[in-house]
Amino acid sequence: MPGDALTPEDLFRLRFLQRATLSPDGEQAVFGVSRIHGDEELQQLWHVDCKTGRQRPLTSGRYRDRRPAWSGDEIAYLSDRCGGRCGIRIMRPEGKILPGRRSLAGRSFPRRRLFPPWGPGIAGRSFPAKAGVTELAWSPRDRRLALIAAVDTANSEPDFRTRRTTWRYDGYGCLDRIHQDVWLLSSRRRRAKRLTTDGLPKANLRWSPNGQELLFTCGISAEAPGNSYALRPRLVVFELSGAEREISGPDGEVLSAEWLPDSE
Repeated sequence: MPGDALTPEDLFRLRFLQRATLSPDGEQAVFGVSRIHGDEELQQLWHVDCKTGRQRPLTSGRYRDRRPAWSGDEIAYLSDRCGGRCGIRIMRPEGKILPGRRSLAGRSFPRRRLFPPWGPGIAGRSFPAKAGVTELAWSPRDRRLALIAAVDTANSEPDFRTRRTTWRYDGYGCLDRIHQDVWLLSSRRRRAKRLTTDGLPKANLRWSPNGQELLFTCGISAEAPGNSYALRPRLVVFELSGAEREISGPDGEVLSAEWLPDSE
């Protein structure tokens, strides 16, 4: 029937299931549901009781709230609700935002926003709206947060020369203009500590079970032999003592990895 025909407008009413994460006890989960609104992609976080299957929304759906991560009875997630810039918020599973003076880095934060990385929070660096924090992960041992944060150098480097055969990705931008590094935010420091300095593309950040190492995928330099046709072809382990080792080379693109429960 003509009334049942699919229209372009129908495509914008579709909903897409995004990343899900289990609570430490395995009894609860949080997942994201995204949709297109005008020219924007919005994402809403939902809570589900794994025993009863009951679901309820945790966030309003008016912003892009994503990448939830559990720590005990708290959930950290990324949100762009401040002018499109990405910051970190922490809430209880029942949906209660922690009080404004709840401090992760030994200081007070504005109410309803824990860590705004585009301001002075990360070592005095400024992160524009198109960059900022892209991933976060709680330490399994304490109240430390590992972050992957990026700075877009397009304004400071309007013209550049690339030697990559693949020089940009949709939704990511020009590879040579996005500088990503791993940072550590802990209760012992007033500012985040920068762990890596190469500025290469990074993702899939994972803590080791003992809380002493970080695992992540990492791209290779445009100067490397064979050029970098893959965005993140290497798997890297970073020790908090400062040592870094590569456990897989650029023979292909590593998509993701996980620690085994008994990994040291």
